[in-house]
Amino acid sequence: MARTSFLRRVATLIADNEFWLLWVYGAPLLLSSNLPLWLLAGALCAVPFFWLARRSARGSWSVAAPLDVPLALLLLLGLVGVAVSIDPLLSARLYAELFGGVALYFGLLNGLSETEIKKSGQRPISKRFTSALWILIALALVMGLVGALGLRFSEKFLPAQLYPYLPKLDFSIFNPRGFTPNLVAGAIAPVIPLCWFWGWRQSRWRRRALFGIALFLSLVVALTQSRGAIIGLGVSFAFGALWLKPRVGWIVVVLLIGAAALFGVAETNRLVDSSLLDNSTVTAAGRFELWQRALYIAQDFPFTGIGLGTFSQVVPVMYPLFINSPDAPLPHAHNMYLQMAVDYGMGGFVAFIGIVATMFALCIAVLRRTRGTPNELLAAGLVGGYLVFLVHGMLDAVAVSAKVSVVVWMLVAFLGVLYRSVLRDESYG
Repeated sequence: MARTSFLRRVATLIADNEFWLLWVYGAPLLLSSNLPLWLLAGALCAVPFFWLARRSARGSWSVAAPLDVPLALLLLLGLVGVAVSIDPLLSARLYAELFGGVALYFGLLNGLSETEIKKSGQRPISKRFTSALWILIALALVMGLVGALGLRFSEKFLPAQLYPYLPKLDFSIFNPRGFTPNLVAGAIAPVIPLCWFWGWRQSRWRRRALFGIALFLSLVVALTQSRGAIIGLGVSFAFGALWLKPRVGWIVVVLLIGAAALFGVAETNRLVDSSLLDNSTVTAAGRFELWQRALYIAQDFPFTGIGLGTFSQVVPVMYPLFINSPDAPLPHAHNMYLQMAVDYGMGGFVAFIGIVATMFALCIAVLRRTRGTPNELLAAGLVGGYLVFLVHGMLDAVAVSAKVSVVVWMLVAFLGVLYRSVLRDESYG
């Protein structure tokens, strides 16, 4: 009896402090590609203990959430992707990263349950939830700083003469070729709307800090020259302007469309020329070729896909490339949606679309029920960040990197916590 009581107290202590303890397996995800597989797997072995602690302390394995079914389906199909892979070790690592990301999502969802959102008075968010937001912002700031210092520059629309004047540090321990621009942009761009929107509700010094971080991250995105991230930010701010200030929001939309049109006209000739002369995925023709190969794979392997992370090994053998250089690194199809069909088959693609559709419904519910409340700008910032991720995914597949997916999982979890709060609190809406 005494032993049972002791174990229950330990389980309760773990469940009540899950947010701080889950970084036992959450932190290694940021370095997963550089860790031995056994060490990453060892960190993820801590995950079941959190679920057992919840079961013992609260009587349930986890709080119910809208994404439960599509995430379970994606995890199941991921096992199939490992089984059919021509490189089981690589696929197992990617599956471990997916498993860790899902575990991080559920850990945040339970560690920041709806009781963490205060419902009295003005319904401000709790200190723990605020701390979680600041951790995400600090993580993006570090990623932006390290990414900018170790960026692998490519000549797109910024002058090449600018590169020698930018500071550089050697981060070859992480990536000998330097950090991929689209990867860096995909990691930090989703946090920029959160800093801008949430900052308006903060005290003076916090507002200045958040706006300063947003400006710095925006500068890094500009240096990456990632079109997907820049377009995603434009869509996000257009959405925010329309939602928060409908009467003047259209002015912002028109200005953004005009800027996009001018940029498109200025870039058209250069893109056409480079697509004929340059053998790299930075050209439009190169991207189209990769997307075409991804569609071929989805048609040939509709039920299982080709296995997690094997795009670069399968394509040169079965679907030879003519525009892209065979020596260029091609880790994925440069489209997040097509990549899900390539790795997981059409079942995985459907599961991913189910996640996106469910998140859209969740975002709409959160936005509608927080309108006019102190959490309206926070909700707009989180939704805007998720929009950046979805738009950027049309031109790249950064979600296959655990470093980036940690940011996305945190955004999704925060939206889930906010959703559960406003759904259960009748004073909202």
